[in-house]
Amino acid sequence: MLETMERNAERMQHLIGEILELARYRAGTIGLQLRQFDAAELAESAVATIRPLAEGRNQTVDLRLPRGPAPRVYGDRPRLDRALLNLVANAQRFAPDGGRITVRLHLPT
Repeated sequence: MLETMERNAERMQHLIGEILELARYRAGTIGLQLRQFDAAELAESAVATIRPLAEGRNQTVDLRLPRGPAPRVYGDRPRLDRALLNLVANAQRFAPDGGRITVRLHLPT
């Protein structure tokens, strides 16, 4: 019961943080940290974070990266990291046991 309470308290804290960040964004007081970074590294990080949870449910997580040099993107890495991690976590959470989750990095040609 204590573990459930702790987990729910962490979720609530995370949700409150997200709401506060959204309010700062709407108020124009949030500063973006725009930089160039390796998109493959971002995807690899999200997959590495989720993989242990997926393995616990017998799910397979595939990461498909484009061939050639690592693609570089320009953006706010911490926020993009959080967004991608949320997407991959949702895919893992809602995929059936034994299912497959594919993360594909695709760059426009």
